[in-house]
Amino acid sequence: MDTWCSMESQSKVAKASNGWREWSPSCPRNQGESPWRASDGSDGYPSQAPLDLEQRFAKMEAVIQRHEEEIQRLKQQRYVRISSTCSRCNRSVETIIHCLVTCSFAVACWRSVGLYGGSPGDISFGSWLQDRFNNWDLRERQIGAVLCWAIWQDRNNKVWNGKTKSVKNVIAFANVEKGMSIGVRQLKINVDAATFADRNKFGYGWVLRDSGGHILQSRSGSWSGCVNPALAEAFGVKEVLSWIKESKLSHVTVESDSLITIQAFRSSMNTNSPFSCCIAECKRIISNLNHVCLCFVKRSANRVAHGLARVSWLYAEQLFGGHCSE
Repeated sequence: MDTWCSMESQSKVAKASNGWREWSPSCPRNQGESPWRASDGSDGYPSQAPLDLEQRFAKMEAVIQRHEEEIQRLKQQRYVRISSTCSRCNRSVETIIHCLVTCSFAVACWRSVGLYGGSPGDISFGSWLQDRFNNWDLRERQIGAVLCWAIWQDRNNKVWNGKTKSVKNVIAFANVEKGMSIGVRQLKINVDAATFADRNKFGYGWVLRDSGGHILQSRSGSWSGCVNPALAEAFGVKEVLSWIKESKLSHVTVESDSLITIQAFRSSMNTNSPFSCCIAECKRIISNLNHVCLCFVKRSANRVAHGLARVSWLYAEQLFGGHCSE
């Protein structure tokens, strides 16, 4: 009889507490039941003499309060006071654009890779980056993105660990992590050609820039004869590649606004036409050059070379600027 009463008592308790057992069905058993263990001192199951609801809530509230106090204490132990002043220059408020662009350390990094474009003024980092991406070529965009990441990593290392790298080491770090030769001098040549049927001439013009957009050298020249525009463009590209070879340059991007020439250069088709023969010569020359590529750009991005080509009939060959070498 005593056994039966005991079983009945436990059954009533289990029914009474069943709703409470389902207070957090998504929690694992050990996590979902931990408040009950803490509140009634049991192993997670209701005792034969459970506390009333008010007592149970009071105990749970006290446990939660103790947990919150412990969490706050742990947070205070791990808290690091971060100043709003730049951790590198200690002069300006550290905004994103200051950290990555205008800080003296960041400026030194951008100058080192040849991508410093001057003070951006009072604009956001997003606006600055969009403007730079509109003016950079593909490789310059890659370098810019990787350098921003490397500068930010070094900033975090300075703030959290009190350590920082030199400009040279930041660039080396980006090179290792991303597998890019950021420190290598990058050059770009824009080339264009023009025909002058009334003068029985055709000519070319090209301009050489560094990665900062500064003009280093330009050249214009012409030949006698009447050719179609596509052949004139191919001759212009061949002249540029020949000059790169003679100057022993590397890491050069050659840009032309002649889509026909670029497509023919990338095609494997060969014919006996003068145009095809000129393209084949371009392929032969570029195969012997180090890190030189040919790509297409719109006319709007090729205006300087276009202007030189339009006056090329005036010169058999005219070089503007000094000697350029690695």
